[in-house]
Amino acid sequence: MKQLRVLSLSNYKSITKVPNSIRNLLYMRYLNLSHTNIERLPSQISKLSNLQFLLLAGCKRFTELPEDVGKLVNLYHLDFSNTALREMPEDIGKLVNLHYLDVSDTALREMPIQIAKLQNLQTLSDFVVSKHNDGLKVAELGKFPNLHGKLSISQLQNVNDPLETFKANMKMKERIDKLALERDCGTTFSDPQNQSIVLEHLQPSTNLKSLTIKGYGGVSIPNWLGDSLYDSKGYLRISNCDNCIWLPPLGQLGNLKELNIDSMLSIKSVDIEFYGCDSSASFQPFPSLETLLFEDMPEWEEWT
Repeated sequence: MKQLRVLSLSNYKSITKVPNSIRNLLYMRYLNLSHTNIERLPSQISKLSNLQFLLLAGCKRFTELPEDVGKLVNLYHLDFSNTALREMPEDIGKLVNLHYLDVSDTALREMPIQIAKLQNLQTLSDFVVSKHNDGLKVAELGKFPNLHGKLSISQLQNVNDPLETFKANMKMKERIDKLALERDCGTTFSDPQNQSIVLEHLQPSTNLKSLTIKGYGGVSIPNWLGDSLYDSKGYLRISNCDNCIWLPPLGQLGNLKELNIDSMLSIKSVDIEFYGCDSSASFQPFPSLETLLFEDMPEWEEWT
């Protein structure tokens, strides 16, 4: 067994812990413990210096990583999605060969600033903006030019200087096709003008296929959201934007198939601007729309 390179124990619910003897599998390159009932990894796992793939997706009881996880210097792919992971050790910044990090659907509320050292990352499912002055700032996203796939930027209420968002350089991340921009809906709103600047400067590439905006605190949503240049979007959700009083011209998004608008507490009217405008008589708003959902809009009175 000491020569073992691949070990997959996925979906074995009877597995609740990893034995310390794991340290003897020095040639291990692929370890899959997804959908088991383990709560943590033993510190001895840091002995597996050849490990490249570590998968713990769906381990509902998994809460923490070993403090010396940075010793896994050859780690390429790390998946903790859909776990109870609460925090990440600072040592994670030593995983300089990491290309894939998925922490979606976890309990993470903070990320160590050392994440910014992982500049070889190509997939980063979540980026959590810190509330601490010396913590992870949204500007650090500018250090990840090669990101692709999905990205969720959360805790945007922690952005103190809205001009920092410009440094994130989201418009140049052309391979991100699924983006979520989220603010904690349980916090009080900061200056609505600052909120507008934050969203304006987080304008993504026009290659985006799916966009979710949740908890935005501005009065109006930037017009880039309904710009026909973003015609490739197939899915759009706008949610919990309590101060927003009007919707952008989303009818110009020719390939939009699903539109969800919910928990918009200040919208009173949906008017012709929502459809967009075009001088040609042949213009038809929402030509590809298949699903339209309006939900939890208590002040909505008029649709013209």
